[in-house]
Amino acid sequence: VFCAMGWACWKTYAGRAENNKARMSAMTVLGSALCAEDQEGALRVREAELAMKRRLGDSEHNILVVQSNLASTYQFLGRREE
Repeated sequence: VFCAMGWACWKTYAGRAENNKARMSAMTVLGSALCAEDQEGALRVREAELAMKRRLGDSEHNILVVQSNLASTYQFLGRREE
């Protein structure tokens, strides 16, 4: 159910501007939802989220949060060196 909710959230806001807060939050929700069922999918979403936040000049705190989520996903996948 969580994964379906994540996709629904993303589909609702994906068409908005990249810097739209609802769209950025939807990407975070999708990444978190995918962690429960599809770690490779979550990895792709989190990598895209990090690239977007860097491109938009988001705060250091927000970038660190995404990096932490990304590190957790790498660890789950057994890719600790990354």
